Amino acid sequence: MSKIRNPKLSFIERVLDGLFWRLGRIGVSIKLYVTVKEGEVQPAPELLNDKYVLCELTEEHIDDLLQLDSLHYTTKKLADWFKDGKLCFGLRDGEHLVAKMWCDLEVVNWDPAYRKLEPEEVYLFAAYSDPTYRGQNLAPTLRAACYTILRGRGRSEFYSHSEYFNLPARRFKQKLGGIEKDLQIEIGLFNKWSRTIILRRFD
Repeated sequence: MSKIRNPKLSFIERVLDGLFWRLGRIGVSIKLYVTVKEGEVQPAPELLNDKYVLCELTEEHIDDLLQLDSLHYTTKKLADWFKDGKLCFGLRDGEHLVAKMWCDLEVVNWDPAYRKLEPEEVYLFAAYSDPTYRGQNLAPTLRAACYTILRGRGRSEFYSHSEYFNLPARRFKQKLGGIEKDLQIEIGLFNKWSRTIILRRFD
């Protein structure tokens, strides 16, 4: 199990992060990711907030989803995800959607680690919380609620990926019982070729 002990990136990690960014500007993409197995323990009560209402979103709620996060998604992309059978859950403050998370029951849909899922597995992706609600524990509250719902539907193993240099995301998942399973590097050249290699397995 990989634990994050330092609150900040080490000097070497900061140098690598900067180097990878500069290489990206000339067409050489290098990214480090960790695979996370989530939901291994019950989240601590202080991480959860019962002020908001959990909802399962459908194609009828695409406008709500775009209002929350329109930077990375289009109506067509979200509609295609629903048609493919992906699930989406959210939290509402009254009528206002303040957080969302997607679940894939068929495959790990992140291209570098693409694989079919077993019947008990779920891949969690595209989570987002309204930044004006920062500090309200939206992400852990939604995550924990989704674990419960998905377990009730026969899914017991939850997987996701986090960027290695995104310490807040990694710490957040570990607080919810997430275990980092491996470290992967994705290398791409000019958007024409890419390869992913597992650098280290933690168990």
